[in-house]
Amino acid sequence: MRNYTEITDSLLEQYPTEDAPLTKQEQQRIYDLAMQKIERAGSYTPPKLKKHRRVPFCVAAAVAATCVLSVGIAAAPYIKELTGGKIGFFTDAKSQAQVQNVLDAPRGEYGGQQSDTEAHNTEIGQTQTLDGVHYTLDTVSMDAATLDCFFTVSGENVVSKFLDADSIYPEWDQLSSNTPWMAAQINGGEEIYTMQSDFYRQGDDTFRLWLHYQLPEEPQGDTVMLRLLDSHAAAGEPGLSYTMELNGEQVRAGARRVAPTVLDFGIADALLGDNPITLDSLCFGTGSGSLVKHSEADEKFAETHPLGVVSEDEEKKLRGEDADNPVIFNGEMILTDDTGRELLPSYPDGVSGGAVAYTVPDQNAQSITFTPVYHSGVYEYEDRTVTVDEMQQGVKIATSDAGGYTLQNFAVQGQALTWQMIPYGFVQYTELMPQDEEYIDTNTNSYAMRSSTVDPTTGIISCRIDYYTADPAQVAKISEFRYLFDGGYHADESRAVTLPLK
Repeated sequence: MRNYTEITDSLLEQYPTEDAPLTKQEQQRIYDLAMQKIERAGSYTPPKLKKHRRVPFCVAAAVAATCVLSVGIAAAPYIKELTGGKIGFFTDAKSQAQVQNVLDAPRGEYGGQQSDTEAHNTEIGQTQTLDGVHYTLDTVSMDAATLDCFFTVSGENVVSKFLDADSIYPEWDQLSSNTPWMAAQINGGEEIYTMQSDFYRQGDDTFRLWLHYQLPEEPQGDTVMLRLLDSHAAAGEPGLSYTMELNGEQVRAGARRVAPTVLDFGIADALLGDNPITLDSLCFGTGSGSLVKHSEADEKFAETHPLGVVSEDEEKKLRGEDADNPVIFNGEMILTDDTGRELLPSYPDGVSGGAVAYTVPDQNAQSITFTPVYHSGVYEYEDRTVTVDEMQQGVKIATSDAGGYTLQNFAVQGQALTWQMIPYGFVQYTELMPQDEEYIDTNTNSYAMRSSTVDPTTGIISCRIDYYTADPAQVAKISEFRYLFDGGYHADESRAVTLPLK
């Protein structure tokens, strides 16, 4: 395992702070982004932690009672057919442009996901009632690469039970923190955690909830046993638990795959040496795909270096300062099909865990090309800006020499700033930092919370920044964002590998 902490700290010193000083907050943001990038590269795997719920004091007793009463009462499983039909979460939803409170509509836009999941789903209708709150699993949609579960949560004044009237945080964040945490198990395998969720309120007594999972491997078997369980049930305690069997052939219908193999790009990493990448699986369902890969060289280094990089020579290699070979290659790739369609990484915030999500290839595609992306070892950072006018009209920004984003549909909604990002090429998580110091007093409670969701089918990321108690008139004055261009990345098409898609 590589030890990145000191390296990341030292890299902060290379940012253009003399001409454009970074605040302590921005430095922390950059550090967090670097750690997210490390996770995505597979060099660091965080421990599995149960979701922390910020339970409002006023409902603590109710939640405690829920824990006691939360007995798994799922109906006996029988094989469910994936046929299709409308999904209430989508059909009943308004858009953010139609509501005053963000809580009353999904935070993202999911036209592609709606079309895909409505083509193959099954009605479940399992309800569990806990302390007066009804949790109904309405619908499940599943293909070879993804799982989507849609719930209705209802009860007298149920929304207020998940909110804290004294909190300064946005209501959507409070609801997100206190809604049921649900893991999925397929055929009794390891727990799979949600890649993202979204929700919205329907009056005081009801809210709708969507949970999206990226599958690390294609489900097998004539029937697929699916179990959903909350954090209590996962720990072997009484809790929410839903069980069903799905038709395995229907789950895998329309799947396309690239056979497991070793992608030897002929690139030597400065620290690891020769670093071929093992493609464990690449499977596309009808809406999106899952890619799982690993580096044996990185795993061997982790075995021999349990404390990470320890010597000065290794540290120089990690920083790309080896004169003989400054190249840093962690297995980053750009995927395209033979029709020219680029497969977009389709996950929020640049992180998805072990299985990396991608949009699907063209229906007529016969092969996938993997283009390796490596870093030259020369770290060059440039502070750049983009205006909200450009974001409204649609503007393409490069975040490295190998890729970036198209920004579009910028809008101000009360105390929130919203926009969309469409990735292209080599994608790194990029945080757009609003130039708000002139308008927002960050020394008071008028601060901000950032979030993003993605349409897994299209790869379009919906972003928003919610200012807690700021004056909407002041929020509307923000006219510019900063972002960092990270130089030194190269997409080497001469070393690309093409594999058949079947």
